[in-house]
Amino acid sequence: MAPTDVGGVQIVRSESMAYDEALRASGVTHDEALQASLDAAEAEQTRAERLQAATVARAEALRTATVQRAEALRQVTADHDGALRAAEERRSAAQRAAEQEYGKHLASAEAEASAAADAAYQEEVAAAARAHEEALRNRRFPC
Repeated sequence: MAPTDVGGVQIVRSESMAYDEALRASGVTHDEALQASLDAAEAEQTRAERLQAATVARAEALRTATVQRAEALRQVTADHDGALRAAEERRSAAQRAAEQEYGKHLASAEAEASAAADAAYQEEVAAAARAHEEALRNRRFPC
C-alpha cells in the first residue's frame, strides 16, 4: 500500500485501488482519443460531402453551359441557313429578271433584224424586178 497525505490526513490506498484509478484514467484518455478520432472522421466526412456537392454543382453548371452553348450554336446556324436561303432566293429572282429582260431585248432585236432583213430582201426583189423590166425594155427583139 502506498500512503497518500491529504490535508494532514494520511490515506492509505491499496495497489488495486491505484490500478483501478490508472485504468479509469486510461479509459478516460481512450474515450477522449476515440471522441477526437470520431470528430476528425466526421469533419472529414463533412468536407468530403461539401466537396462532392461542389463537384456535382460544377458538373451541373458545365452541363448547363454546354447545353446553352449548343442551343445558341444551333440558333446561329439556323439563322445563317435562313439568311443563305433568302440570299439565294434574291439572287435567283434577280437572275430570272435579268434573263427575262435579256430575252425581251433579244426578241426585240431579232424582230428588228428580221424586219430589216425582210425589208432588204423586198428591196432586192424590187430592184431585181426593176432591173429585169429595164432589161426587157432595153432589149430589142428582132421582129
